[in-house]
Amino acid sequence: MSENAITVSSKTLPIKQLVGESNQTVVVNYLKVSVLKMGVVPSSVFDPERKIWSGPKKKMLYNDEAAVGQLIHTNLAAHPKNVQQINDTENTSLTNEEVLSMSTKVALSLLELG
Repeated sequence: MSENAITVSSKTLPIKQLVGESNQTVVVNYLKVSVLKMGVVPSSVFDPERKIWSGPKKKMLYNDEAAVGQLIHTNLAAHPKNVQQINDTENTSLTNEEVLSMSTKVALSLLELG
């Protein structure tokens, strides 16, 4: 699909072909406003002045500076009662709280070793 096109009944047509080149920006802006008034966030938006397509802004789930260990620790601690592992052959299970406790012990042992 070209940058200034619209799909109608599975057929993609350039907007300027539908409304003329002078009305192209007006139609694009009207479509943006109409979609936003309906309460729908478009998956992508075209900026005709900069000629750039952009997707919706997404909130980062985690801090970019966080280490993998910190992320695992945070998630395990956030849901301590959730079952983390089930071992059918031994008929045992571990919760996030138990896994966090064991992994903390391993980390402390590694620190002692240097």
